[in-house]
This record gives sequence, structure tokens and C-alpha cells, in this order.
Amino acid sequence: MGVLVPQSPSAAPFMPTALQKFAGTTLALCLSLPTLCGQQTWYVDPAGNDRNGGQSPQDAFQSVSFAIQSATAGDTIRLLPGTHAPFTLDRDGLVIEGFPIATVNAGNSPHAVHLDASQSHFSGASVLQYLNLESAGSGSVGIRISGNGKVSAYLQNLSLDGFAKGIEFSAVGASPPEDGLGGQLGGGSWGSGQGATFVGKSRLRILQCTFLGGDSGGQDLPTTAIELNTGRFRSFEGKIAGCWIEGYPLGIDVWGATTISPRMENNDILQVEMGLRLAVGKGRGGLGFDYLNGIQPVDRLRIHDNRIQFSGDGGGGELPSHAISLTSAGQHEVGGSIRDNDAFGFTKGIYFLGGDGGGLDLPAPMSTLIQNNVFHSGGGGGGDLPPESIGIHLEADDSMPLLGSVENNDVEAFEVGTWVRGAFSATFFTNGNFYTDVVIEEVLEDTTP
Repeated sequence: MGVLVPQSPSAAPFMPTALQKFAGTTLALCLSLPTLCGQQTWYVDPAGNDRNGGQSPQDAFQSVSFAIQSATAGDTIRLLPGTHAPFTLDRDGLVIEGFPIATVNAGNSPHAVHLDASQSHFSGASVLQYLNLESAGSGSVGIRISGNGKVSAYLQNLSLDGFAKGIEFSAVGASPPEDGLGGQLGGGSWGSGQGATFVGKSRLRILQCTFLGGDSGGQDLPTTAIELNTGRFRSFEGKIAGCWIEGYPLGIDVWGATTISPRMENNDILQVEMGLRLAVGKGRGGLGFDYLNGIQPVDRLRIHDNRIQFSGDGGGGELPSHAISLTSAGQHEVGGSIRDNDAFGFTKGIYFLGGDGGGLDLPAPMSTLIQNNVFHSGGGGGGDLPPESIGIHLEADDSMPLLGSVENNDVEAFEVGTWVRGAFSATFFTNGNFYTDVVIEEVLEDTTP
């Protein structure tokens, strides 16, 4: 079984690994002992026939959609090499995989794969793996996830090439966040707007996937590699790890959940205007990870070991040039850690904007640990620094206490190394940071009443 490994596009499309060899051995074993590998295995071949039995490569179905309707929870659907038509997965508990690797072309469809949770939940047993997803034109989505059920699934070892959005999770009834000026951000379809009720936690895993944007037939650059809008009343505990993202204006954009406990680890996010954008409450500032959260006690961020690279010279794009950006309305604690990340070429390495408090008498603090990161603006120091460049920028009004810490970061070639402004008193501290070619190392403005 082939394994897609995040890598430079200049390298071979697929790199053989020990895991790849093990997977091939496992497939051979499953062919000989199918009862050990699930309830039933179905095969799909573009040259097959839906009148076949579908239970062997020689007797394969032709369409993935027909195989899905024939399968039950616990079954595996294997796509033989070739180009398959787009399909919708609307039932839980199925493994759909290339055998060893297959291609799904979006064709005239707005998406290559649609995970439809409008009628049921995805419990975490659903898997998509070992597939090449191809766009046939501008505006299409690689994997579209929609519906008012919780979505816990594994999307792993996938290659998505040329889509406007690689993966889009758009919850029914959700609205885009406000920009703080009475307007709404974002675009596209945000659902019916009828106030659907969301239940349960969504634990979406996006692992070892490759997202390639860029110039596709003279069309504009694709918009976003991964956009997750999980709805106002649904909590999200997802993971995005080991992915290669290149050539998109915005790498990862996640917002719309009541409670956020994401893990973003070991991703390469290259040639982007914005790396990771997170928004909490009203408004979405900056770039990078963007999460929008409702009123819950704690959000545990885990943003570790990511490599983020700007697409230009530190400015001039339509999006703010921030590597990691968080915005919070101060309605709940923003905890967790941001550490061991490496970002190059952005005007701001980390940008946090908090406040408003949501009218609460006891506003929650920002208590995130920012540790062992490397931020380089791309400037050479002196007079050629980007304007208003700040390595670590944390700002909140009096409604949101700052209780976190900035420790042992390497900040290079910014006008200001670390700037903290807000209600932190003696509870916020910086320690052991290393500044190179920085005009002003630290600015700490305590606005505690």
C-alpha cells in the first residue's frame, strides 16, 4: 500500500518508507485472511461493473457510490488504480482507501469527496486514506464536510492538488464571525442559517496530507488549504499533523466552535501570506491559525513544531503577514502552549488580540505559554526592517487578563522583539528570550486599573 509523505513537490510524488512496505505486507495478509480486516471488503475499478459482486479485484464494482450503498459499518472499500468519479460518503464506519493508491477527479462536481453528516454522526471509525484528489477547475473543493452531526473521522495519507479549498468543514446553520466593525468575514456557503442544534465533540484528524496550490491554468491562487467552521454549538478537538501545505494564500483557518482543544503539530506551511489563523469570540485578526470559540471555560491550544514560511518579502499581500494569529473576545480562558515553531518572512510571528469580554463580570484570561519559537522577519536589521514588525505581539483590553509567559524564544530582525500591552500586572512575564537585529527588544505596557 502506498503512503503519501509530506515533501517538496520537486521530490518524487511518493517516497517509499518502512511504513509503506509494512502496509503492502498488511494488504497481502488481508487479501488472504479477509475476516481479520473488517466485516467485508469491497473493490472498485473504473473498468468494473456495478452489476458485479464487488468482493474481489477481478469482480469489482465500477462506482464508489454504489460500493458505499452496498457496504455496512465496519466494511472497507478499496479503490483500484485509475481515475474514479467524485463521491459522497453519508454513513459512518467505512474505510475508503486506495489499493494501493487511486485518483479521484472532481470533474464537473464542486468537490471530489463529500462527507455528509446531515443524517448521522461520524463516530471516528470512518477513514479516507491513500487517495490522490485532483481538481478539474477553479472553485472546487477537495473534501467538503457538511451537516449538523458531529464529525470524527481520519483523513490521512491524501494528496490534494489545485483546489480552491483543500478541506472545507462548513456546519449547517453557522454564520461567519464578525470583523468587530459590524460586518462579517469570509464568504461562500455557511449553511441554512436556521439555527441547527449541534451536539457532541468533533474529533477530525487530518494526518500526513499534502496540499498543493499555485497557478492552475491561469486561475487565481486557491484560497485556503484547510478551513474548518465547526458551528457555534459544537466543540472541536481536532488534530492536524505531519501535513505539507504549499502555495495557498491562507494555510489553515479554523473557527466556529464552542470549545477548542486543537493540536497542530509538525506541519510544513510554505509560500503562504498567512500561515495559521485562530479566532476566539468576535473578530478574526492576523493570519496563521484562526479559531472562533464560544463561551466555555478553557481552550487548550497545542501549536508545536510547525515550519511556516511567507510567500514574499514580508508585506504587500491581501492578508496580514502573520505566522500565527489568535483573536479572542475574552469570553473564556485561552490556554495551552505555542512552542518550537519556526516562522520566516512575516511582519509578525505571533499576533494575539483579546478583549471585549462579552459582557461578562468575570472575563477569562489568556494564559498561553509561548516558548522556544524562532521568528525571523526576513529583514536584515537597521533601515530595511518591515514597518510595524513585531516578533511577538500580545494585546488585550482591561476585560481580558494576560497571565501567560514568553520564554526562551529566538526573535530576529524585527523593529520590536516582544510587545505586550494589557491587564497583566505582575502575573505576566518574559524570560530568557534572545533578540538579534531588533531595534527595541521588549515593550511591556501594564494597563491594569
